[in-house]
Amino acid sequence: MIVFDLETKKLAEEVGGWANVEAMGLSVACTWDEDHGYRDWWEMQAGDLLEELRKAELIVGFNLNKFDYRVLSLYGSILGLEDKTFDILDEIWHQAHVRVALSHLAKINLGEAKAFESGVHAVRLYKQGKSEELAAYCRRDLEITKTLYLTWQMSGVMWLPNLETVVFTGPRDAEEMAELREKRQEAERNKRHSR
Repeated sequence: MIVFDLETKKLAEEVGGWANVEAMGLSVACTWDEDHGYRDWWEMQAGDLLEELRKAELIVGFNLNKFDYRVLSLYGSILGLEDKTFDILDEIWHQAHVRVALSHLAKINLGEAKAFESGVHAVRLYKQGKSEELAAYCRRDLEITKTLYLTWQMSGVMWLPNLETVVFTGPRDAEEMAELREKRQEAERNKRHSR
């Protein structure tokens, strides 16, 4: 398993809105896995990062499918990554049909808060040339994501801000990820045929 997060060089309003996420550019990415621990990846290493993600059996993150992978697509093919990704935000949407900020989940489930509520601070750090602070910001988000995933996996539930809970149905390894994806695709096909 590899846990992954990234920060961007620009904000959505600087690239014409959220439809242009790809143009936001990678400032820094962070990963964690058991073999290497925490690692930072800068824009010039984006190809190496993509290769590392391709080698992983299971990728865990928060909003990877709709944000991080779109940013990374500027640097190479992301084909196949989504198939082995457990995206915490997607799982919450799948079960509860709500989108929740990572900071809110961290506060409710871990009693922790992100250093800053949004990625605006990370973009500011990038523009100020504060590389070490930027990497530390990304690592902190990554640490929260990793802890949130592992806590959810162990306890079986995650609390949402409205005090609903979502059950952990996620994968513990690549084989379970493939089974989960297959079940979801089957449910989607059945839903389309029943209309």
